[in-house]
Amino acid sequence: MELRHKGILKPDGSIELVDDPFVWAEWMEYSPDKILRQDEAAGFFVSTIFFGVDLGYGKRPIWFETMVFRQTDDDQPAASRPVTQERYSTRHEALAGHQRILEAVRSGEIGE
Repeated sequence: MELRHKGILKPDGSIELVDDPFVWAEWMEYSPDKILRQDEAAGFFVSTIFFGVDLGYGKRPIWFETMVFRQTDDDQPAASRPVTQERYSTRHEALAGHQRILEAVRSGEIGE
């Protein structure tokens, strides 16, 4: 079984690999930096996060994800049914991807 790298996101956007599971878990629990951006647009919720774990499985590192959810009647995202998702290696890619996806939601390219 391949071990996944754990990391924490530094203020400059770099990822610091962490061996100590307690340090990593505390950062994941309490750091607001794991959520890069969240927006609501046209009845959808767009969220970009830092995973804290490399999901690249030894290939290109994957640390970030943007997901789009349809808003429910009570204005909560329907988390069980994402409309679309993209994954990224860097914070820069993730923020650019979030903005591109948000614009696609607003223009109707993603969604209805």
